[in-house]
Amino acid sequence: MNNEDINEILKFFIYSNSLQFEDEIPNTYPIPYYREWSNIKNNKEKYIFIANKFFNTSPKSLYIGIPFCNYKCNYCVYSILNKYNTTIANKYLEYLQKELNILKTMGISFSNIGRIYIGGGTPSILTEKQFQILFRMVEASGVNLSKVKSFTCEVSPESLNNKKACIISKYANRVSIGIQDINPIVLDAINRKVKFEQIKKSLEILRDYFEYFNVDLIYGLQKQTILDWVKTIQYVVGIKVPEITLYNSRIGFNSINKEKVLTLVEEKRWLLEANEILVSEGYIQVRPFHWVRDKKIKNLWKNYKYAPFSDQHSKTSGLEIGVGNSAVSHIDNILTRNYDVTKIDLYKHYLNNGQLPIEKLYILNENDFIIRKILYGIEEGKFIFSSLDISYQSAFKVLYQNLLKYKLIEKNKNTFSLTKIGLLFYNNIEKEIIFLLKNFKSRNV
Repeated sequence: MNNEDINEILKFFIYSNSLQFEDEIPNTYPIPYYREWSNIKNNKEKYIFIANKFFNTSPKSLYIGIPFCNYKCNYCVYSILNKYNTTIANKYLEYLQKELNILKTMGISFSNIGRIYIGGGTPSILTEKQFQILFRMVEASGVNLSKVKSFTCEVSPESLNNKKACIISKYANRVSIGIQDINPIVLDAINRKVKFEQIKKSLEILRDYFEYFNVDLIYGLQKQTILDWVKTIQYVVGIKVPEITLYNSRIGFNSINKEKVLTLVEEKRWLLEANEILVSEGYIQVRPFHWVRDKKIKNLWKNYKYAPFSDQHSKTSGLEIGVGNSAVSHIDNILTRNYDVTKIDLYKHYLNNGQLPIEKLYILNENDFIIRKILYGIEEGKFIFSSLDISYQSAFKVLYQNLLKYKLIEKNKNTFSLTKIGLLFYNNIEKEIIFLLKNFKSRNV
């Protein structure tokens, strides 16, 4: 594809092109815009409603949020606590224990947990002893580790060592590490205080302790050139890392950097460049921006498959509990979100009073489930436009016609699937679908 072809296709993605803050559209649905969630504070009726939904449930996924970082990278769109010390972290672990205890008193059973994700922040900032406390806490909550098929822990190069990797490997079977780029000039420009030697050493450690680990890479960073991007891709491919996830540098409400480095066309060119290298080296594309080294890793990936923050594995209703700052729970048709680190005093206050530290609530509506159904279809290689109700087809008619016109989807027996070009524009398609249905909802209120 040349630049003219890319530009021509981009023109019809009206909403995704004009999106100012990219964390308005989350990575994976059904997390809707946080600004649409209702506040729980001092609302007893809403809290009772949530408690009744949670009562006697048996979730299958557990998310644990560790909010600490030693510094904030300028591309980071999340709220983090950069005041880490062992005392603060020990106290935080005590509050995690309180939260788990409250959930258990509500009748929640952790015996059927099959997926665990420890995210951040930077979980690997914890000490070896703190990791042992955290893992014992998980076991004590009733998790049957023999049933856990996917246990992921996020780590960072500058805070990972052999002892931590050894402890983590006794529980987790997948680790995700943020590398982003290997050029020191780029790392310095994005305020990432890590040296290439630390990156190299951390990957060697992971190879020693884990069969399956993921490496995150970001394109469109400050001071980053196309040559930097290619060299970074070639480096991780050259050492045959098991899984690679490619991210576009996002501009969010909480990110320090508010300026785009690449044009929309350049973003696609850089992604296309990475894809071509990965294909040439035999990597398998399992999602639009996820690549695995071989069929064996692909089979391991199937247990992980989706990112945290909502129960992506369930097609009907949610079965995920989240604990910690900013953690999201998804039970049945409701989503709840805990207070983030900017309101950590409230997080502690509610736990000290025997209540869940929930700040916000969202109830999934019919349109949300349609979005979920469509995106599930795309993940499974199908574009299910023709199976939608006529009224919903009307909302997507123009998008559907353009996807056909520009060969982003192709007919496969009785359905349509994304083409290789369509996969390149997946982010745009996802954002456009969500935006169209959000507007569709407002027209039908």
